[in-house]
Amino acid sequence: MADTAADDAVDVVPGRASGYSLVDGAPARFRNADFTDMSVPYAAGALRSTVGDLARWTAGLYGGKLLKPESLKEMLAPGRLRNGAEDQTAIAWPGGKSFAPPAGYVPGPYAFGLQHHYEKGRRIVGHDGSIAGFDAVMQTYVDDGLTIIVLTNTNGAAHPLEAKIAEILMR
Repeated sequence: MADTAADDAVDVVPGRASGYSLVDGAPARFRNADFTDMSVPYAAGALRSTVGDLARWTAGLYGGKLLKPESLKEMLAPGRLRNGAEDQTAIAWPGGKSFAPPAGYVPGPYAFGLQHHYEKGRRIVGHDGSIAGFDAVMQTYVDDGLTIIVLTNTNGAAHPLEAKIAEILMR
């Protein structure tokens, strides 16, 4: 993964994309996105990568090069809260203790940095993220052996593109 790193604006990175925002939400009317110092989001969005590097990561993860099959199965399985409810967050907390959500908390489908959900009967595991001028989504359709990765340098553009690609490939 030669093109993946914690981003730092002072680094000279050949081919680094610039981020854009739509002007008044109008298609094809762009402005430079607001600057975000990557030390602010840190682990919540300060990585830069390429589709090629993310594809290599996914192939290694699901292809048995990074984890034993039983470890991958555990990573992709839902956890259980203390009250017995199924939730993806339960296995993500250190010390093997289930997460006890505060009153009013709605559990999210999230574990080990991966979001888990079903769409049209297909099990999907992935991650998405946005930061000023950039939007990304990486979804693995686990039972279909398909991963779709979309990296964009425009706010809000990745999910609609991923959905269109999935629709075409899943026909």
